[in-house]
This record gives sequence, structure tokens and C-alpha cells, in this order.
Amino acid sequence: MNNKKLIEINRCDNASTGTIANDILTFSRQQGYRVGLVVYKNNQHYDYSYSIPISNESYRINRLFSKFEGSDGFNNKISTEKMVRYLNSFAPSIIHLHILHGQYLNLPVLFNYLSECRAQIIWTFHDCWGITGRCAHFDAAMCDKWKTGCGHCPHKNIYPQSLCLDRSRFFYHEKEQLFTKIQDRLTIVAPSLWMKNQVSESFLNTIDCRVINNGIFPASLVSDAEKEEQISKYRLEGKKVFFSAAYPFSENKGITFISLLADNLDPKRYAFLIAGLSENERGRLSKNLILLGKVSSRHQMDILYSLSTAFVNPTLEDTFPTVDIEALSNGTPVVTFETGGSSEIVDRQTGILVPKRDFATLLLAVKAIEKSPSTQEQCVSRSRSFSKLKMVNSYFELFEEKGKNKDSQ
Repeated sequence: MNNKKLIEINRCDNASTGTIANDILTFSRQQGYRVGLVVYKNNQHYDYSYSIPISNESYRINRLFSKFEGSDGFNNKISTEKMVRYLNSFAPSIIHLHILHGQYLNLPVLFNYLSECRAQIIWTFHDCWGITGRCAHFDAAMCDKWKTGCGHCPHKNIYPQSLCLDRSRFFYHEKEQLFTKIQDRLTIVAPSLWMKNQVSESFLNTIDCRVINNGIFPASLVSDAEKEEQISKYRLEGKKVFFSAAYPFSENKGITFISLLADNLDPKRYAFLIAGLSENERGRLSKNLILLGKVSSRHQMDILYSLSTAFVNPTLEDTFPTVDIEALSNGTPVVTFETGGSSEIVDRQTGILVPKRDFATLLLAVKAIEKSPSTQEQCVSRSRSFSKLKMVNSYFELFEEKGKNKDSQ
């Protein structure tokens, strides 16, 4: 009887983290594991999915509580208890956690179960929420209160919001007590060395932490005709084209810096394509930006990467942005702030790293960046270091290692 049973828990089964979870499950299933995916938002409806039963009314009520006092992760008790009954019936040998915030789980119920079950626990830190009292990222706010217990949160209005009460110190200590209960069976995966360094300064600094970079599939084949179609559509002929993408494209993803670039460069010579914002979201952004809305197709993204001189990513907080890797995979160099794991993706041959928030240097970088044949070759070569196959193999090897440790206990 096969006792290799893997459960992945994530808020959704699509987008970046949902895709990563499914890629890991697909590979593990091919290697003989019985697999399951536990989600709140069941968009893809895989045959191995379990959707956490939260009514729309209950979700809205819990979301209001969370926004009032920052209690994301401490509501939804009844639906989480139902999920635990499913986990008990599945009896996994490995439980892989991903994004646990998003107003869909009750951490005390989940972690009480995790402390009592015999499964090995892997937790991928796609962001910093696991080591803070409230926020998913602290880099843009330049806050280090998470090192000493949080409290007096400097950006309560940033996701996950806490619009009225600041209970970040209370929830910090609640998380600390819950997460350290399973430290003997917990392994943290950091998608970047930067994230691993943050964990090493947190209350989880004694936990085994491994680096497994996020990976992508190689770029799809883009024809000259497809590029010419977009160049003609957006009147890009003879211009140096820059592309940026994020969804949602917020202040912390650097949209203000993109807008300033567009205002400071001659629109007759430069063009800026923006995926993730539509025309009705322009507001006070530069009129020189070409807003494409949300681009869901990877092939369409590949077309946009391919026709661009560079991909510009002035993000102020990021763990390991796969959009940078996708750009490189299309032979397109990257201009990015030295934020989080971004500086681990780009080297001197494949782009320009700019000190965070340094607009003057960012402006010089976009003027200087070129896309020569040799640069394209080096970009593609660099992107192969972050392949999807390498990522899923690394996770599978970790599962096998931890499974053997479990069997020997």
C-alpha cells in the first residue's frame, strides 16, 4: 500500500502560487504519490481538489472582522474544522502549506491539527506574512518591528488591512505560539536567499529553512508577425519600448516610478507598455503610458516581452518575481530595483540593478539599456537556472527526504 500522500494547502488554485502548487502536485503524482489540493478559491476544478466550504455570507462577515482588527487567519473556525476532517480522512504523509492569509482559514484549528498529526510539514514562504503580526510584506514600509514583536503598525491600510484596531503585536505572539508548536516537523522553503535571511532573523530562526527558487516554463515561440501586429497596434515603430507588469499594479509594485519615467522621456522616442492596469484606472498616471489591462495569457506576455527593449520592474517589495525570469526567457534584459529576491535573478550581463527608490539612477538605466543579440543569448541562458523542472524536482527531493525521516522515527 502506497503511504506517500501529499496535500497542498493554498488560498487558490490559479495565479502564481496556485500554479506552483499544481505543478508540484502534477510531478509528485507522476512519481507515485497520492495527491490533494485544498483551496478556498477553486477555479480550475482539478480532480484532486477539495474546496473549503465557506459561504459567501460567512466570508464577507469574516473579511469585515479582519479589516476591522487585522485578524486574518483567526476566523472561519467552522469551515476550517470541516477541512481538518477532510485532512484526517486523507491522512497525508506530507502537508505543503502555501498562502495561508486571505480570510479563509482559522490558524488555531489548523495548527492544532498539524501539531497532533504525524505528517511532515513543508511551508513555502511566498511572502513575509508567516513572521509578522499582520502584513504580507514590510520591505516597502522599511519596517523591522517584526524582529521584536510588531505593534504600532506603520502601514495598517496595506493588505491585509487593519483599518481600525492595531492588534499586530497580539497576533504576532499568537502566530509565534502556533507556528513553533510544530517546529520538530516543520521545514520552511524560501523562494530566495533574501527570504531565507528574513526567516533567520525571525521567531522561526531555529527552523530548518531551504532555498528553492520559483521556476518557469521556457518562453513560447513568438513569430515576427505577432510582434509586428502589436507594434502596429500601439504605434511603437521606431521607439525604444519598455514593458512592465504586475497585478494588481500598486504603489508598492512601483507604478509611480514607471509614471515618472514616462513623463521624463520623449514619447516620440520611448514607449511604455503596462500590463495590470486598464484605461479607467489611469487616474493621475502619465498620459504617455499605454495601459493594456490584465494580460492572462502567457503567450501574449511572451509577445510583449519579446518586442521590448527591456522589462522594467521598480518593485518595492517582492520575494522572487517570476516576471523577471519570464522576461529573461524571452531574451529581454531587466531593469529592476534591488528589492527582495530580484537581485538574485538579474546579473550584470542580463540587466541593471538599481538602488531601491533611486529614480535618477533608474532613469539613467532605462536610457542606457540595450538589447543586443549577445544580451538576448545571455538572458535566455540565465533564465534556464530557474526552470520549472528544476523547481518541482527540488520539492520532490525534499518530500522524499522528509518522508524517509518520518519513516525512521
